[in-house]
Amino acid sequence: MKQTKEKPARLTAWIFAVLAALTVMIWGMQTNWGAVKIQRLTLIGENGTKLSSLIYIPKTATKETPAPCVVIYHGTSNQAHSNDTWSMEFARRGYVVLSPDMSGGGQSDVTGDRTSQGITAAQYALTLDIVDREQGLNLIGYSRGVRTISHVYPELSDSINSLVAVFGNYRWPEADVDAIDTNICFVKAKADQYDFINAGDADALQSMLSGLFGFPEPLAPNSDYDRNGRLVRYAVIDDALHQTANISSQAISVILQYVNDVAPAPNPLDVNDQVWKGQQILSLAAAVTMIFFAAALAGLLLQNPFFAGIKTPMPANRGLRGRKLALQYFVDILIPTILFIPVSSWGMAWFKSSKILTSTNLNGIMLWLVFLAGITGITAFVGILKKKRTGEKIFLSDFLLGPDGETKFKYSSFFKALLLGAIVSFIVVSWLSIIENFLGINYQFWCIATMLRLGPARFIKALPYVVIIFFVMYASCLNMLTKRRLPESGNERKDMIMAVLINTLTAAAPLAILLTIQYGGSLIIGTGQTPFSSTLAMSHSGSALAFSTVGALDYSFGYCFMMGGGSAICTYLYRKSGNILAGLLTGCMFCGFITVAAFTLAR
Repeated sequence: MKQTKEKPARLTAWIFAVLAALTVMIWGMQTNWGAVKIQRLTLIGENGTKLSSLIYIPKTATKETPAPCVVIYHGTSNQAHSNDTWSMEFARRGYVVLSPDMSGGGQSDVTGDRTSQGITAAQYALTLDIVDREQGLNLIGYSRGVRTISHVYPELSDSINSLVAVFGNYRWPEADVDAIDTNICFVKAKADQYDFINAGDADALQSMLSGLFGFPEPLAPNSDYDRNGRLVRYAVIDDALHQTANISSQAISVILQYVNDVAPAPNPLDVNDQVWKGQQILSLAAAVTMIFFAAALAGLLLQNPFFAGIKTPMPANRGLRGRKLALQYFVDILIPTILFIPVSSWGMAWFKSSKILTSTNLNGIMLWLVFLAGITGITAFVGILKKKRTGEKIFLSDFLLGPDGETKFKYSSFFKALLLGAIVSFIVVSWLSIIENFLGINYQFWCIATMLRLGPARFIKALPYVVIIFFVMYASCLNMLTKRRLPESGNERKDMIMAVLINTLTAAAPLAILLTIQYGGSLIIGTGQTPFSSTLAMSHSGSALAFSTVGALDYSFGYCFMMGGGSAICTYLYRKSGNILAGLLTGCMFCGFITVAAFTLAR
């Protein structure tokens, strides 16, 4: 018994040690090993609204030697950490950087008024004595953030040195364009689906921009222009689509070069001297390690006598074999892949005004999962009815809720599993808060792994999604761990690894396939057009209301991580406990409060 307890404790300790080591290395990358301080600020805007922001302060930025300042505004369904790659590269070069959480992203109040929030962040930067206020601010907008900088500029025009518009949709009102009298850089992708929606191919986009900004000829890629004595640059990136601007070395090089040209860096470095790649690799490793840590921590708690009451003997393996098993895996990937686009598109439209399910993009994905769970649930129910009609008894093992032969459900097991999941989620959320509060970092890998610190608003908004995920994961587990459970080899460790790996890949595969087709196909076509058709809903003012590009596909990168991670936790803990509740409740809370919660406030 003593040895049994030691193994889970040792495993949890080793995983946490790896997580801690990765955390230190991420901090080192982002702060240039202490040469830059990262802090979380809470600014007060109009009507007392709160604006949360990250600030990067190089040691070289002092009252005596004020530094140029960069303010970065993120896009839809993003948050301040989404632009860590840019922020850290600017800070390494001596710039003071502000990266605020705009409405719906991160910790800021949800106001819907990104212009007011953008002004609040810029005005705060102008109060800092470590900022070179005489030179003026350099505003960078990514995607929807491009519209933010176009609206912030007229309010603070005398204090703005430059605008950098990265992969944005340039539907600026003429009045805004006429008011812009500063240095400006357009950074575009060679194949961007949102540009294609707005203007068409690259030639059409260049003609649109030249007409909008008063140039006689269409803009030429990678060229400089003079506009009222200001430097206008039009840069085209070859290796990135809209969603990859944050992790494109070429895009980052262009942004760094332009800002350096109009506001020379205090610490000059070659634009290709970039360390963000290492930070991103480490962040992905840390995000994956966090999943292992959550599972191992739950496994450790299951050794406690109180939680050990959940454990039951694992039911006999009645899964498929051979060709039938392979066919089942194929069907379990094919059907979700086919259904995603129509079902998620309908879900986004149907629940777009819901006050309970508050994320339009997330709603599309959730409805898709519910639809799939319904199919699985009906199939399982039909199977149980057939079993009953033949005179066979129904046991808890048919529902993964107990051992073979057991018929009485133990409600105490449910509440113990609920407490188990709550403890694990609390520890994980607390750790995320600690590393942000003390180190200023987050395990944000591109737009795939998003684990934000959980604030009260996100906790409340995440609750309905946690409930949905619970039932969806349960239906999925009935399928994964019964119909397509792999044959046992007799080697417990090998069987565990194979079960976790196969179920994780199967859960993530449908979206991974669709994303590969969508964005790989777009690069092949080369005009910004995507294999799956796209539409863009706009408000009367011209601002984006909702991107309904083939349902939630454009925002679904992170959900491969969510579904794969949840499946991994659930499979691991089921095989450890023999009762699906331990893995189910831990997995749905991890997904809902740690990965999904990041998107719950963004319409």
